[in-house]
Amino acid sequence: MKTKALAAAVAATAAAVVATAAGVVAGTSPRPQQAMREVAADVAPCAASQLSLGPLRTGAASGEVLYTVAVVNRSTTTCSLAGFPRLSLLGAGGVALAAPVRQGVAALSQSQAVRPVVLAPRGTASVTVGFAEDPSDAAACPPARGLALGLPGAAGSLSLGVPLGPCHGSLQTTPFVAGDSQPR
Repeated sequence: MKTKALAAAVAATAAAVVATAAGVVAGTSPRPQQAMREVAADVAPCAASQLSLGPLRTGAASGEVLYTVAVVNRSTTTCSLAGFPRLSLLGAGGVALAAPVRQGVAALSQSQAVRPVVLAPRGTASVTVGFAEDPSDAAACPPARGLALGLPGAAGSLSLGVPLGPCHGSLQTTPFVAGDSQPR
């Protein structure tokens, strides 16, 4: 009898969690951002070893080059990302180059508010990195051989081996968002 009561309690709790999560994902919860923060607070930050790089999307807006980088949770454990990545330009041999980073990408019209992202196994999050590029002024826009993407709240980083030439070595970034968003 105790087993049936326990099973019923577990089923009821699971149904409530699913209903709440469905409301949060769909935006129908009365306070979806608060509910998402509460869910994310119980989930450990993603470690670099749990993630892999997904597809890279490129775009341009208002004279800036935009890279949207997807990260995929390849582990069997749910984890979370909340905030802005730590960015470093990479030179020859993967050596980090000094690069000022500004939080927020002026060329994007989408919201850039920080919201926790919970990544289930095989879940995807993304971040958009922007920079000015002027091929006519190579001195102001030294080439880099890649980009290191550090994770908020965790050690380690993911490296993206793509050549880029941000003018004055300056980068801009959005916070992590759920899914594989496109620059807008």
